[in-house]
Amino acid sequence: MFRFPDYPDYDLIVKHLRYLDVRNRYKAGARFIAKIEIGEPPWYAPQLGACILWTGAPDSKGYGVFRGVSPEGESKLYSAYLWLYHQFHPEGVPEGYELHHECHDEWRCAPQIAKDCPHRPCVNHVRPITIRENRSRDTRIAQRLARQELRAREYVQL
Repeated sequence: MFRFPDYPDYDLIVKHLRYLDVRNRYKAGARFIAKIEIGEPPWYAPQLGACILWTGAPDSKGYGVFRGVSPEGESKLYSAYLWLYHQFHPEGVPEGYELHHECHDEWRCAPQIAKDCPHRPCVNHVRPITIRENRSRDTRIAQRLARQELRAREYVQL
């Protein structure tokens, strides 16, 4: 059985979406392709390959949004990375899991500046991880930043 790679590259994304458009009257794949471009690989994880960046409209959190068609044939607003994930994994995200951006750089993405995180426009470096694991990563980052801020305040007071 053919299995898609964990992190599809630009050429594979384009080929697969064009193939799906042949079978789909809504031609969502062509609209999606028009809103992506090849970016650079993350400097801290070059093994992931180049990020495929969303150039269309972002939501309030900075993630790309895309109007696609649900399996029932209804027009629906999706996160761009989630819509693409569903095109390669029709079974969807497993129960109890959520998608995590592997190209997320916790050092550059403090909760205070989360909207400006460079991983937010990336649509191809996502994988399912448990909700608990994903939340614990956010908590660890927040705790580390709080400790750093506390140390900085203590240093200034001396």
